[in-house]
Amino acid sequence: MPGRNDELCALSLSDVSQLIARRAVSSVEVTEAVLERIERLDPALNAFVTVTSDLALSTAAQADAEIARGAYRGPLHGVPYSLKDLVLTKGIRTTASARILADWVPDTDATLYTRLASSGAVLVGKTNMLEFAYGEIHPDFGPALNPWNTDFGTSGSSSGSGAAVAAGLGFGTIGSDTGGSIRFPAAINGIVGHKPTYGLVSRAGAIALSWTLDHLGPMTRTARDAALMLDVIAGHDPADPASAPSRPGGYAAHVDRPLRPLRLGVAVPEADDALVPEVQAAYERSIETMRGLGHTIVEFSMPEPRLVVRALLAILYPEATSIHLKWLRERPDDYAPNTRTRLEIGASVPGTVYLRGRRAASVIVERYRRVFDNVDVLLTPMAAYDGYLASDPPVDPVSKTGDRLGPSMRMSGPFNVTGLPAVSVPSGVSSRGLPLSVQFVGKPFADGQVLQVAHAYQEATRQHVPRPAGNPYVV
Repeated sequence: MPGRNDELCALSLSDVSQLIARRAVSSVEVTEAVLERIERLDPALNAFVTVTSDLALSTAAQADAEIARGAYRGPLHGVPYSLKDLVLTKGIRTTASARILADWVPDTDATLYTRLASSGAVLVGKTNMLEFAYGEIHPDFGPALNPWNTDFGTSGSSSGSGAAVAAGLGFGTIGSDTGGSIRFPAAINGIVGHKPTYGLVSRAGAIALSWTLDHLGPMTRTARDAALMLDVIAGHDPADPASAPSRPGGYAAHVDRPLRPLRLGVAVPEADDALVPEVQAAYERSIETMRGLGHTIVEFSMPEPRLVVRALLAILYPEATSIHLKWLRERPDDYAPNTRTRLEIGASVPGTVYLRGRRAASVIVERYRRVFDNVDVLLTPMAAYDGYLASDPPVDPVSKTGDRLGPSMRMSGPFNVTGLPAVSVPSGVSSRGLPLSVQFVGKPFADGQVLQVAHAYQEATRQHVPRPAGNPYVV
């Protein structure tokens, strides 16, 4: 039977927030429960690079004292969370799961971390990831493993973040998404992952992979939880040149409003999408669920799917290499082989190819604008498969041998190229006992609406609730 600690860790962020706010449970008690669970389970999961126990307990004690005297800061006050280990934290090691940064302690904070700290949220640690959010798992750090079945991987690049939330090692986390790296780990680990509109959340103080494609966003148990985190982290930041002008918040309030009937654009999968049958079946059930909720189903074809992937790679490879050029010249052997190969490929991409990629991105943005002339929100499959073994070799960036992400990138990549808000939501469990997922996508800066639709879907299906019997890791 689950103990008190496990029962607390199984709560949603929304639920534990309410308990802390009305002092039905203390932040210290909740934080101790999370830290105990990390100590007990993370040796098997490897979700964390660094655990910040002392900081977490002192922050939790401060939160309890403030709440007791009526100085409540809001829904994240006293709630434990984690950060992907590419978000800079002053005085706390930030490695990007790379040997090159293994001992680096920044002297500044990312804007996003500053905002979360100001909300009173409790940082319990920094999560594992693919090396520099790019090529593969660096052997110095090892893989994060899937709480649903530890023989399986967690996808990436926000691999530890996905495992941490699924295993109840905190109530939310921050991931980064350049081609699907929030949404894939969310999908594979059975949680919610929200890639916000490009420019909505500041990236200042996060280790970049691609200035044009990078997004930071929340990974949580529910869409409402993601909205609570987005309320804190969204907003203009002059330190990020791509930061959009200030936008109204109130994302959690938007989620709680009644959902009016919408025109739901439903992607018609093509043969190249290579969806496994159970993913296709779960997707079809999701369409019928949304139809049953009163929404009008409008079929559409994903615009320019092959061009999307080509454009994304034409932008990503040279931008990533330009960021890493100094290290690539001076410390090439410190990269994992797959990461180094990708960076070397990027060095060989002509400027004309990069510029054609940027031009293609403009075309893709216009194609999706036309799609949204006829619909309000899109529904697509997310991951084309239910999982892969942790022992599987990484995808070879030259031969594409073992390319498990290619078909899924046709679903995720368009929304990095266009910057549209997208959220991955659990849609069922496969016959192998692994999570399945779908994706909702909205118009620019319609993040509140996308999360509202995802919330309505979760409330109707409750697919985020069933957990495997006898599994000690998933809450």
